[in-house]
Amino acid sequence: MTLHLLNFVLPLYPHTMGTKPTLYILSGRPFSGKTKLTQILIEELGLTLVSYDQIWIAKNNELDRWLSWDEVTKIAHKDISRLLSSGSSVVYDSLGDTVWYRQQLIDLAESLGATSCILFIDTPEKIRRERFLYSKSAQDRYTPTTKEFNATEKEFEPPRRDENPITIRTADTTESIINQIRTYEG
Repeated sequence: MTLHLLNFVLPLYPHTMGTKPTLYILSGRPFSGKTKLTQILIEELGLTLVSYDQIWIAKNNELDRWLSWDEVTKIAHKDISRLLSSGSSVVYDSLGDTVWYRQQLIDLAESLGATSCILFIDTPEKIRRERFLYSKSAQDRYTPTTKEFNATEKEFEPPRRDENPITIRTADTTESIINQIRTYEG
């Protein structure tokens, strides 16, 4: 069976989840399929979600003002810390857009005695742009402006080899992805 990130049906199972909680750090450009993967991880692995977008939307509505990236990130890190400290494994749905930021998350997990795993969703630009245009017309979620979308595309730093990510591509089979997760050793 082939994984299609457009439909995103993928049964996932824990890799080497032992006694330590794990922080799953999603990394991918906008509209790559991160949120869909998150839904699957929650359902299949029983992970707890921390979502940058959900925090941003909820707090902006609650406070009736726009929060800065730093303010939302501090809230997300506090939530991640609380959950990992309680022994829960967490999937963090954000862009995971720079090496520096992913390293901050890895360091946070390590400081709490947890492990971490970067899941890089590597979706072709054509598919991401189609999803972006669809989202603009459907208005079913927060959609950045075209300028914001293009800036994020340009500034995104894919995970490097030394970050040891699990890379998920649209042509990967479900079996291949499950095998990657099961055999992942960070």
